[in-house]
Amino acid sequence: MPLSLADAILRTVCYADIFDYPLTLPEIRKYLIGAKYSQGKERELKKKADSIPQISRKSDFYFLKGKDVIVNYRKRREYFSSQKMIKLKKILKFLSFFPFVLMIALTGTLAMNNADRDDDIDLLLVIDNRFIWTTRFFIVSILKVLGLYRNPKDKKASNKICLNMYLDENHLELPVAERDLYSAHEVIQLKPVYDKDGYYQRFRSANSWIAQFLPNSEVYHTRHVMNHTPGMNAKGNLMESFFRKIQLWKIKKNQTKEIIRQGYLRFHPHDNRGDILKQFEVKLKNYKG
Repeated sequence: MPLSLADAILRTVCYADIFDYPLTLPEIRKYLIGAKYSQGKERELKKKADSIPQISRKSDFYFLKGKDVIVNYRKRREYFSSQKMIKLKKILKFLSFFPFVLMIALTGTLAMNNADRDDDIDLLLVIDNRFIWTTRFFIVSILKVLGLYRNPKDKKASNKICLNMYLDENHLELPVAERDLYSAHEVIQLKPVYDKDGYYQRFRSANSWIAQFLPNSEVYHTRHVMNHTPGMNAKGNLMESFFRKIQLWKIKKNQTKEIIRQGYLRFHPHDNRGDILKQFEVKLKNYKG
């Protein structure tokens, strides 16, 4: 049974509230959970949002009743996010220098301009399928030397780089087990900051499943693209195999929530997926009454 517009708006604002993030009207439409809503009907959307008793509005922002303080939070975090972006631009010059890096994208709070002072900088990398482990080794090593790498054990992580996901060019689609509202938001919020040969468009096209959760997300269609590079020679093969073995050995010694699959590496010190989805259910139940 399709959701009513009022129910979809409430769900959307409830989800954003988990992150203390008030939404503008265009953002409500973009992130509208479970309901398709055409562009050009903003007046009707505004009228409906204004009529929901559990939702309040201040200036251009919508939030759950009694949570108007988060409007100030958002404005403050936009400032901190802008400062982090200045730092990131310097680091991008180094990261994009690697020839096998095809795309770099912001994820997490900074992708939404919602980063606080002490937050790290989360990045997703798309890498040439021949050299994913080789590239990871050199990038991580150099970031560590520069003191910029976010180690899972770090208590202070402000402005450090958290390389939380690596995909190769042939594995852009997220695993079936991770296709939920949380991941759909991560995909649609992802912000490319370096894109070689249109890999962001390919990534979005490969993850068109997000429309099941966020039906107003922009649709991307791309033709199938073969490997952009020929097979590696014996020397390259040996190098990739070597770096893969030493990194897997180190990862397995301290493995927690890391996920290692062919063409898909996910490293995140704190995977909040389960907690966030549970908070969403509880919040929705409380506000729906």
